[in-house]
Amino acid sequence: MSDLSPTKERVLLYVRISTPKQETSIGNQISMLQHYCDLNNLEVVKIYSDTASGTKPFNKRPGASQMLKRVMESNGEIKTIVYVRQDRLTRNKDDLKTMESLEASGVKWKGINDHFDRMEETYHFLKSKYVTLTDDDLLLIVRLTLESMASRTDDD
Repeated sequence: MSDLSPTKERVLLYVRISTPKQETSIGNQISMLQHYCDLNNLEVVKIYSDTASGTKPFNKRPGASQMLKRVMESNGEIKTIVYVRQDRLTRNKDDLKTMESLEASGVKWKGINDHFDRMEETYHFLKSKYVTLTDDDLLLIVRLTLESMASRTDDD
């Protein structure tokens, strides 16, 4: 009898805290991400973490650097990096180039609490129209817009 169960997508998880005082947040982030992966039939290959400011670029954070190296060396085996929300991933505008480079090679970035994928048309539309805004500004605009739309009733 053959196994007809679908192959799970293999993903990497990334968690970050700014200071050691936030240590419990790492566990909370990991729990949320693992729960998300279980619900979405995703196989967690590895969890990467850092204790560093989100303004520090990826290449200056050991966990993020190792994660990016793993993705680039995976020959397409890893197609998604899952994180809690954008501010836990990065707040460094220069990291956008790295993220876009990986997106161009087929890697997806999924913030489970961002309410959208980075590849979503809204994000790219805003990015193309408002290039002077930081990523955080764009993400905030999209997040607030989506929350506002979700809270409206048909009577509005």
